[in-house]
Amino acid sequence: MFCSECRAQNNLVARYCVGCGSELKHFLIDDEPAIVQPSMPASSLMQSDICYKSLSRKEQYQAVIGSNQNYYLKKFLEFDREGQGRPSWHWPAFFVTFYWMLYRKMWRNALLYFVLPYVALIIVGIAAGIMGSAGAPIAGLLYLALMVGLWFVPPLYADALYYNHCRQVIANARQHTSHPHRLYGILSTRGGTSNLFIIIIVFISFVVMIGVLAAIAIPAYNNYAMRAKTTQAATLGQKATSAVDHYYQRHHQFPSSMLDTDLTQTLPQAVKAIEIDDQTGQINVVLTGSGSRESALIFKPVV
Repeated sequence: MFCSECRAQNNLVARYCVGCGSELKHFLIDDEPAIVQPSMPASSLMQSDICYKSLSRKEQYQAVIGSNQNYYLKKFLEFDREGQGRPSWHWPAFFVTFYWMLYRKMWRNALLYFVLPYVALIIVGIAAGIMGSAGAPIAGLLYLALMVGLWFVPPLYADALYYNHCRQVIANARQHTSHPHRLYGILSTRGGTSNLFIIIIVFISFVVMIGVLAAIAIPAYNNYAMRAKTTQAATLGQKATSAVDHYYQRHHQFPSSMLDTDLTQTLPQAVKAIEIDDQTGQINVVLTGSGSRESALIFKPVV
């Protein structure tokens, strides 16, 4: 529904425009009687904010709820008659609790729900450290109970939690203004729903996708690089064994270093050094880029 005055988009059940505050032409007053302030002359009525039809409780709920009004409005009116919220199962809060809170703009509750498992883990870890190995099973059961509570308690009290949140938003908005046009605009802006959870889901999905690709690509690349290095080292090692064999045939002993042999080839990039044991004739071809633990191909002579 678009406003005829400022062309701003409004909810289909909105009574006043969220952009300019003008009364929307399509809106029909519900069956609840509107409260009318003491009458004033028509000329004064056009210039004053004192005399107006106040928003009913139902209209305030409609403004602050936004989407899915039929479900929440029925719940809220029941809670009003009972005087408080009560436990009632809520499936979205069961499957996607954190994102449901973000969608309904309950920022503080979402942050608390996100941080609470880590706080519980820290507390349980400290308790397990104090109790020692004997208390580890108890600490594990305690943490499991906390996780089960975080899984089932929020959906059980989700409707009551959102009811209290909406009432708080309405109370804060009425402290700023009592004019129905402005009040409806404030409630529609501060209430309603948010698309922040979609951005977070897309971001998390992107990070997960990058992580999966990295988990596949990095090991594959490292394996390819190691195979290429090993191939170069093996080729050089075979040439080194031939050079040592020729040296042994002439001198009947192993050379003290590879410089004494006929091997004059420059070391390839994959090889850090080539060493020989003058007692056993063992040749070590050390690979480059191996980190703190060096990798090498070992060639042992056989009589």
